[in-house]
Amino acid sequence: MTGELLEVIERAAQQRRLDCVNVFHVKGEPIGRFRKAWRRACKKAGLGELTPHDLRRSAVRNMVRAGIPERVCMAFSGHKTRAIFDRYNIVSEADLTAAADRLHAHLQHQPRPQVVTLRTAKRAG
Repeated sequence: MTGELLEVIERAAQQRRLDCVNVFHVKGEPIGRFRKAWRRACKKAGLGELTPHDLRRSAVRNMVRAGIPERVCMAFSGHKTRAIFDRYNIVSEADLTAAADRLHAHLQHQPRPQVVTLRTAKRAG
């Protein structure tokens, strides 16, 4: 981990209570049901109905689009099978448009093949 996420975890580790087994707590007491607390926190942050799976999906998409090899992305995200990884690596319309643009740009820099009729090719051979 790097950046802001690492800083948050380091701050939490410094404030950790050794007498509490819970990672998420309020003054040593459990926060209650995780899903309820998660929904409340997302709503308060203006994120709507965000789920942990949404975050995992975004992480996978961001890693792939950053050029990280897919096997490394799978190890990082904890995906054990290719099929499940592919379900998280959603292809959008914007992805397809970007791929078409990249292909077009690549083809524009390729030498033009010489197209000849079959008769011309037979005479030359």
